[in-house]
Amino acid sequence: EAPATSQGSAAGPVFSRYGVLSAVLGAITVVALVLSVFVVAGHRSQAARDRYDSRVLDTAVTWVNTLINMKKSNVDSSVQMLQDGTAGQLSDHLGEMLAGVVKLARTVDADAAGEIDAVAIDRVGARIPDEDIGLPSVERVDRVMVVATSVTRDADAAPKVNQWHLRLAVSKVGDQLL
Repeated sequence: EAPATSQGSAAGPVFSRYGVLSAVLGAITVVALVLSVFVVAGHRSQAARDRYDSRVLDTAVTWVNTLINMKKSNVDSSVQMLQDGTAGQLSDHLGEMLAGVVKLARTVDADAAGEIDAVAIDRVGARIPDEDIGLPSVERVDRVMVVATSVTRDADAAPKVNQWHLRLAVSKVGDQLL
């Protein structure tokens, strides 16, 4: 007697080559979609960091430009702008610190011209733990290094070149950078 055959059995493999290939391609597609989500999220995060860093650098450059371009004709507005752009302990003592520069700018009839040579955010010393900067609401402090050159031209003397090497702390207070 011949063995009985059931009607539900197939003579070939359970999965065809096309079925296996479509499953592999589906898995590759899922992995590619997950990776693209990570890439887009990383890019958006980096773009946000870059925008913030640009604001920090711009704040430092504006402050230093005001300082190095102070002269008799703009000393009052420059001091006010510097005062408005400072916070914490520096703001408390800024008048004392700038007294010599202000006195010199008011008495000497000289033309000052300065420019920023280089500016960079110091990532190594970016945040010192338990640092007291005199502001309770500071969310973040970024250290910025600025190199600048100013030339002072007095009517009676040769031009004097001044090199400035400054390390500033730019603090984020609310939405404002100081």
